[in-house]
Amino acid sequence: MKGPLILVSAGLVVHERRVLLGCRGAKGPLQGCWEFPGGKVEPGESPEEALVREMREEVALEVDDLVPWRFVSYGYPAYHVLINVFHCRRYSGEPKPVDPEVLDVRWVEAAELDGLKLPPANEPLLAGLMNLLQKG
Repeated sequence: MKGPLILVSAGLVVHERRVLLGCRGAKGPLQGCWEFPGGKVEPGESPEEALVREMREEVALEVDDLVPWRFVSYGYPAYHVLINVFHCRRYSGEPKPVDPEVLDVRWVEAAELDGLKLPPANEPLLAGLMNLLQKG
């Protein structure tokens, strides 16, 4: 493993066979990538607590009824990321970019996923996401 291990919580929010994705605005190699909203787990937080906080801070959603969905372990050149993805079965609010590192948010259908730039760490999640969206 190169560099530090970063623990991340991400939210899978589905509405009418569409998934909520945010576009990353931070500078660097992941700029312009579409991904599940979420972020780093801070010291003293559980992954679930981090996700609730991050969803509020990034996209103005209150989420609960969190169910573990998938996890991804992926090594980037400078760090290794472990992403816990939780299916957020209940949410309230209207998603909008709140954090300056989030350029945009939108509801995406399965057919649109192939045309979006995704972070490499999210690639292993695509098959499961497509299956979930197609089932409804």
